[in-house]
Amino acid sequence: DNISILNTTYGSEILEIILKESAQHLNDNLPSNAVLYHINIHDFTIILRNPSQDQETLLASQIKSYFEQTPIYTQDTKNHISFSMGIAINTRTDANALNMFAQANIALLEAQRQGKSLIIIYETSMSDFDTYKEMAKNISILQKDLEEESLTPYYQPIVDTHTKKIFKYEVLARIKSATGKSISPYEFMEAAEISGLQTAITKQIIQKSFKYFENTDTNFSINITKYDFIENYLQEFLKIKTKKHNIDPGNVTLEILEDIAIENNQEIVEQINHLASL
Repeated sequence: DNISILNTTYGSEILEIILKESAQHLNDNLPSNAVLYHINIHDFTIILRNPSQDQETLLASQIKSYFEQTPIYTQDTKNHISFSMGIAINTRTDANALNMFAQANIALLEAQRQGKSLIIIYETSMSDFDTYKEMAKNISILQKDLEEESLTPYYQPIVDTHTKKIFKYEVLARIKSATGKSISPYEFMEAAEISGLQTAITKQIIQKSFKYFENTDTNFSINITKYDFIENYLQEFLKIKTKKHNIDPGNVTLEILEDIAIENNQEIVEQINHLASL
């Protein structure tokens, strides 16, 4: 919780130490059937395999109590870290249910909405709240479109105002609902973040746009998210696709979203430099 306040107060270097120390404390206190993942700057995910009865809620409570009693020390600072927690339990009763990651995220949003530092277990009724109803529907549409590879690229022409000629295209992702109405990028990217499908969208857009511009000398740009850098797959993936579709890498622009700029992550900077050199 309150990571923006920590960043403003201490700066990115101290924040990175706080995050690393928090991760270490979390990892040191997990049971043997748990695996910890750091999925973005302020989110951790714990997967429990074959948990004992109520183990997920007990573990969440233990984590909450531990951090209440154990401060994180960094140079001259001492901070008590708190977590909002969302829990999803795999009941395997509904084949069409949202995936567990989406369920846990919706529960997490509810914990944050109610005041932070809370533990909330996902319930199907949460998807009926006005706040989540549309999002849950969009997640289902997005999952279906990705599975069926029916995500649609839209090629927005960029026109030179002097010559009136198209000099490049911006490739945009578009999704249509069952009624044929287009879902706005803001809505489905929010759904993608909740369900962990951001990189799947990028990969499908790259595959379809590279095939579309195959064997041409067209300039085009693709939007890249921070999650694409976190998964660190772009370098090899783009090499394979440029070779397969005979695309000159110099004709491809990667548009980096603003949220990447504030991460100040050296690994991401190195990936960007390497991609630029290609």
